[in-house]
Parts: sequence; C-alpha cells; structure tokens
Amino acid sequence: MREKRTSSALPPTTGEQGLSPAERSLRARLAPTSVGGETRLFYTLKEAAALLHISPETYYRGVREGRFPGRKVGGQWRVPCGALHRYAEGEAEAS
Repeated sequence: MREKRTSSALPPTTGEQGLSPAERSLRARLAPTSVGGETRLFYTLKEAAALLHISPETYYRGVREGRFPGRKVGGQWRVPCGALHRYAEGEAEAS
C-alpha cells in the first residue's frame, strides 16, 4: 500500500533542519533564488543588470547613486537577491 504524504509530513529541505519557522521565513525572504539546487544570497552586478535588462555600467552607476540595491562584499559589488526581487516588484507596480 502506498503511503500518503502531506506537506506537513515532508522533511525539511537540506540546510533547514533545526531552523525555527521564523528562521526559515527569513531565509526564504533573503534568498529566493535557487540555482542548481543551491540557494543563493547574492547576484553579481552583471547578473543583476541582466535580470533588469540594463547594462552593467548603468547598474553600477545606479548602485553608487543609491537607486539600485547593492553592497561591497570582499572588495566586489554584490546584490542581495531578495532586495533585487523586491526592487523589481516595486518597479513593476509603479509602471
């Protein structure tokens, strides 16, 4: 006989064992992007620019001017995935 599984009976995905629901929610908000089964926290400036269909130079200028999300990590610019998604959703609503 087949075992019926409900969503509450599913084990947590890799890396989520031992996390509280609030911690899982925070992780989902900060890292909504999954690539090859791995959750990403940041995009490169080039990746962020490509997602917004603008040039990397335009994105870099916008980060420096405070118009786009981004921060320096280890001497390189990185864009938090969650911040970029929230920015893009806000732009879509404003259009």
